[in-house]
Amino acid sequence: MKRLVLIAMAWLMCMLSYAQAYEVDFSVDQEKTTVTYKLKNNTKYDLFLRRGFFPNMQSYCLVYYTTSTGELRCIDIDVLPDDKYLRVIKPGETYRFEFALSPYTTKYHVTKLEAVFNFLYQKSGDNEFIPVRREMVITL
Repeated sequence: MKRLVLIAMAWLMCMLSYAQAYEVDFSVDQEKTTVTYKLKNNTKYDLFLRRGFFPNMQSYCLVYYTTSTGELRCIDIDVLPDDKYLRVIKPGETYRFEFALSPYTTKYHVTKLEAVFNFLYQKSGDNEFIPVRREMVITL
């Protein structure tokens, strides 16, 4: 019985450390004027946010809006505005990208925001990187 309890505790500790490797946040302030795209590295190793060449590897935000004729369209916002294709996030650091939503809400009827996080992180000391893709949607 004691062995079973120890195994269960070890398994639980592994699951908790795995679940807390990174934190992803995509939010809009109460006034709906600023959008925040945030990724925090909780590991002991570097985390790599990817811009990517192909759509299934990119990190980005989409602003969906309807035109005056009722047609649904979207605007692609680059969350890595510099020329780098990879952003290194050191252990304990947070990458934060904010953009103003007001230029889009004054021109269009914004209906939805979508964020895609594509990044790599190390689970342990070896050189094996785990790819992660997280998609988050905010309906306005």
